[in-house]
Amino acid sequence: MKYEKPPLVEVVIEIRFNSLIEHKKLEKFANKVKNVFIRQHDQIDVDISLLIQPDRIDKVQSSKISGFRLETAFTNYIMIISPYKFSLSTINPYPGWDVFFREFCTYWEQFKTLTSCHDISRVACLSVNRIDVPLSANGLNNDTLNIDDFLNIGIKAPDGIILEGYQAVMGIHLDNVIQASVTTATVPPLIPNHAALSLNIDVFQDKEIPQKDEELFNLLEKIHTFKNKLFKAFVTEKSEELFVKVS
Repeated sequence: MKYEKPPLVEVVIEIRFNSLIEHKKLEKFANKVKNVFIRQHDQIDVDISLLIQPDRIDKVQSSKISGFRLETAFTNYIMIISPYKFSLSTINPYPGWDVFFREFCTYWEQFKTLTSCHDISRVACLSVNRIDVPLSANGLNNDTLNIDDFLNIGIKAPDGIILEGYQAVMGIHLDNVIQASVTTATVPPLIPNHAALSLNIDVFQDKEIPQKDEELFNLLEKIHTFKNKLFKAFVTEKSEELFVKVS
């Protein structure tokens, strides 16, 4: 289903692996894609430890570059590479799954070739959505917003109690190996006179992971299909009216 005003904020495809990648190989890949991902930032890991002495406690802090955050000129694509992870994300306006997935496959193949990464431990596709609900147009205010009108999650406060906010996390088994973590919450609105609800869907597989690219890509297509089905299951007709369906 296509929408004129999609609630999608960001889509992420992420692959994690057990075999750690050397920093110099990450650096080599970052340099290879620098003509496209022109904004490159170090990812810093900070380690803090406490040395407890009889008369005092000393804090020891160290930091090191663990990877890179790579961004295209207009930040429409963001790539995170680290010793244990490769991810590509795109933000609204979403170019569509086919375009985004093709870009992911291209850069994953380059990354895998340059870094010799193997032993994939987790494959995931995450979508971040924000539903903006106009209050005055619906005769609502923050005290009368009924979550069930916009999300099929069964969140309801007891009679006489005003629900100011909530957060719910649900774990879902989709088949024998594919799972999902769905998080919904009230979030600060970005538009005046609106309320905002988040719906974040993380569909993943973390066992029996195929290691060959063709099988891996087929798995990601399957994960994407599950993600779309979950989105349709959680949003209501009222929400879809806000998104404005495109025939």
